[in-house]
Amino acid sequence: IQMKLEKRKAGEYSAKKKKINNGISLVYYRLFNALYWLMCNYAGKVISLMDPEMDRYLGVSDEERPGRRKKRILAQKADEQAVKEGLEKEEDKSDPEIPDEVKIGLRVMSRLDMKQLQDRYEVDKHFKVIYSNDKVLAIFLLFQEFDEEYSSVLTTNKIKYNVVFTPEGKIDFRLRMLDLYNGLRKCTPQFKDYAEIMEAREKTKNERPTSNAQYIDFSKRIQEMEKRRNASGKTLRGVIAGFMEKCIGELRILIDDMNNQQKIVENPQEELHFEQSIEGIKKVQGRKIYEAINAAYCFASAFLYRLGNDGDLAGDLDYKEGEGPQTIADEHDEDDAAQSGKKPQKTKESEEGDSIIRELDDLV
Repeated sequence: IQMKLEKRKAGEYSAKKKKINNGISLVYYRLFNALYWLMCNYAGKVISLMDPEMDRYLGVSDEERPGRRKKRILAQKADEQAVKEGLEKEEDKSDPEIPDEVKIGLRVMSRLDMKQLQDRYEVDKHFKVIYSNDKVLAIFLLFQEFDEEYSSVLTTNKIKYNVVFTPEGKIDFRLRMLDLYNGLRKCTPQFKDYAEIMEAREKTKNERPTSNAQYIDFSKRIQEMEKRRNASGKTLRGVIAGFMEKCIGELRILIDDMNNQQKIVENPQEELHFEQSIEGIKKVQGRKIYEAINAAYCFASAFLYRLGNDGDLAGDLDYKEGEGPQTIADEHDEDDAAQSGKKPQKTKESEEGDSIIRELDDLV
């Protein structure tokens, strides 16, 4: 096109065309593949390009995805003023509405004593070096709390599942719940990797330099350890968030079914009872099955929210001065019971019951 418009000799443009082709080949066939495998090596695992975890790992927002990017336009003074006014209006607006299930989960988390959880889950055995303002410590305690108190919903044989036949084929939710629990177990090595990096980082910090030459080398090693820590923390949060997102999706299917057709869970009204001498005391002990599933769903939803962009567990790995865990002040028990959701029907012919979270008041 340029050749036709400028009406010059074809030889002048063949070199340009060759350079463009070489550039495209270099970027898409050599550099892209090298960067992809370098990133996978940095992450410590192979992440598919189509996996949503790739977007979370790279920090790609919805607005930055292909097909949603907007064309950049040089703004004039009037446009700049309009943008400025728009930003000011946005700042004046209140925070976006938090979903009910997240509110309930945050309220449950606000009742947790983090110091007691540190003793209960033996933090010292898992982390030789960890600081109270480290967000990974809070993530570890919440993860252990979910595993200890709510993961039994995924594995117990007291919940009876019906095999469901769909146009896509047969679905066995018991196997899906077990696969989900196996995904929970795969999250644990991330904490071990982070603990090893923190231990090496602390050891490096204690090796004080005695000369200028040693100080330069010391500074470089400290910077390298910080990079490793940040990368490990980012990967850890991505893995935990990915699991919680998948867990929420599966539990949401069960909750929707219990509120409507009741084809999947056969006994939503039965109470859960665990052998305390073997499995210990669970917070879902004695709760009805639909309540236990909803409790796990609310906790996972709040956990994912705190790991997200609007949550306190995102961003820097350390809480800044004045910052702290993101929770919702505990309110009257009736507020928990008034949240959205329906109580499962005892029979398909009976009328719809009360709220699905009518008795969440004594979860703890």
